[in-house]
Amino acid sequence: MTVGMSQRVVAVVRPKELSPLPGATHVKYGTEHQGTISYELAESYPATHAIELLRSRFRRDGWRELADDFLNPGTPTSFSRGWDLYGDATLKAGVTKDVHAWDGQWTDDAGRIVWYTLKYVGPVDEPPGGPLHVLGVILSAEQTNTESFQRPKRLKS
Repeated sequence: MTVGMSQRVVAVVRPKELSPLPGATHVKYGTEHQGTISYELAESYPATHAIELLRSRFRRDGWRELADDFLNPGTPTSFSRGWDLYGDATLKAGVTKDVHAWDGQWTDDAGRIVWYTLKYVGPVDEPPGGPLHVLGVILSAEQTNTESFQRPKRLKS
């Protein structure tokens, strides 16, 4: 006689705002804040298609684009300033990489914020290439009003 063991299946519910875009690879979810997602896309710079997919998704769902970074009022988001370029020497000791970054932030009627950062990381003084790295986070209204908020980090593999 075989004795069956009961198994409990728990469904993980993730906010729809953290759904990966089509073609995403290396998808990772996190529980920081109200949820995080990171993934890669094979899309060339300046990621026009990915940005438009995100903008249309959030516009359709009633989210409003923020003109200014909610952490730094007066500093425009990428909706108006476009892509940033900065050197990052923290990725590997002694090696600086160019990082091309795009930051979009949206808010809803409840005061929540959805924040997506798109990045290309590559050799200094070379055109951006390689995979597009995507990091998304959703913050509750309470989390957006705290002075102790820290920007989420890229999820580890």
